[in-house]
Amino acid sequence: MSDLREPDIERLLAAFARRKHDRVPHFDFIDPGNVGAILGRDPAKCARNDALSGADAVRVAKATCMDFVLVSIQFWPGTTTPSGLVNGWADLPAVRPVDTAAARWKVQDFLAASKGTKLGVGIDVAGPFFSTYMSMGPVPIQSFMLALHDDRALVEELMDLQVERQIERVAAIADLPIAFVEIADDVCDNHGFMVEPALMETLWVPRYLSVLRACQALGVPVMSHCCGKLDAVLPRLVEWGICAVSPVQPNCNDIYALGRTWGDRICLVGNISIQGVLAFGTPADVEVDVKEHIERLAGHGGYVVASSHSIVDAIPPANYRAMVAAVLKYGRYDGA
Repeated sequence: MSDLREPDIERLLAAFARRKHDRVPHFDFIDPGNVGAILGRDPAKCARNDALSGADAVRVAKATCMDFVLVSIQFWPGTTTPSGLVNGWADLPAVRPVDTAAARWKVQDFLAASKGTKLGVGIDVAGPFFSTYMSMGPVPIQSFMLALHDDRALVEELMDLQVERQIERVAAIADLPIAFVEIADDVCDNHGFMVEPALMETLWVPRYLSVLRACQALGVPVMSHCCGKLDAVLPRLVEWGICAVSPVQPNCNDIYALGRTWGDRICLVGNISIQGVLAFGTPADVEVDVKEHIERLAGHGGYVVASSHSIVDAIPPANYRAMVAAVLKYGRYDGA
């Protein structure tokens, strides 16, 4: 019988392939407050689990029974100017350098720290839409939207630069033994695509595909992180061969309906509400909610328990512990 508390990357990879392993896996970014609680340290001296040292990331993964450590090699086209934002064409020469050596060193640090365990090392990269609209100023998102109308050429230039430099970072770690890739690109709000679908076809699709194909060339599964309502984007993700999607926010998605429609083609990750049960419920409430998700979604293997965004600092550590405990209690597959 396998030890369900011990990390095993095959557990997560099986879910990505919509197969059963020994139990349902879980997956989360953990913000500094809960990282501090896990490590017994001052949260002010901690970072999110994908930005820790490799050794600390491994400690967090083992303490929370996760099967992976995820290291961020995202490239965001912010600038070295005081605002850190791109306010116009004049700021383009100040866009941050790509620093492929630092990206490679970070991944190697996580690989070295996880050596001798069954933890897998995943990498987190940035998609071209999210990273660009958050890098444009003076007001991120708003400035991007206005520029789409007033100076679309600037938006496209910045997105092209992001794609080019993100692919450089991926290429820098291509020979390293990573287990999977997550592409973070929030292209949806609570109603669907953030801009009209026809524009997404020309603005986002080809650039996202460039990043995706570079990641798929590594020969490992690629998952998508996309907040918002997923109806518009899910057909694309499935068509493109993406194995999983997170975080399936419950305020704008019915995960059970999505499971019935898409569950045989893509693994669903998330949906445990940070705006509801995780932040404001009791540990017993969390247990009930996680149990229902497992019972209704994990029967074929293609579900991963996770929050609807990340384990933000507003979530009581006791509730996060209850989520992990519920996975271990109810997530066992027959025969394990």
